[in-house]
Amino acid sequence: MSDPNQVPPIPTPREGSPAPTDESIVDDATIVRRPNPYAESTTPPGYVQPDPYATPAPAYAPTPQPGYQYAYQPAPAKGLAITSMVLGIVAILTSFCWFVGLVSGIVAVITGHLAIRRQPQARGFAIAGLITGYSGAAISLLVGIFAIVFTIWSSTGYGY
Repeated sequence: MSDPNQVPPIPTPREGSPAPTDESIVDDATIVRRPNPYAESTTPPGYVQPDPYATPAPAYAPTPQPGYQYAYQPAPAKGLAITSMVLGIVAILTSFCWFVGLVSGIVAVITGHLAIRRQPQARGFAIAGLITGYSGAAISLLVGIFAIVFTIWSSTGYGY
């Protein structure tokens, strides 16, 4: 053989040897694969291979029946936002008791900022809690400052 790309000829089976298989030995080191003409087809007759690029059939969607109740979907949690709003309202109502209003206003502001970050679906409650919390804390601070200034002014003797 002078051409290196030429495949060596496959030896013919001897008389009385078994039918050829998928593998035919060319020499001791080389195995050439070729289809077995005696093998049966693995696909049944009339079978059509499905198109892998075809759109899939739509998923089963139940049609609503009269009197049928769908499962209840619970609303997402809004605990921090509602806590912020309630504490903000408490801060405004108790702002004239300056310490209680200041503490509840600060807690309302903290929970309001946490609610905006963690619960975006409850943004309205959180903003209401921030507004009332800041307002209650500010009113409490003003009441506290006024009480301290009034106490100092009245103890100096100018207030009779």
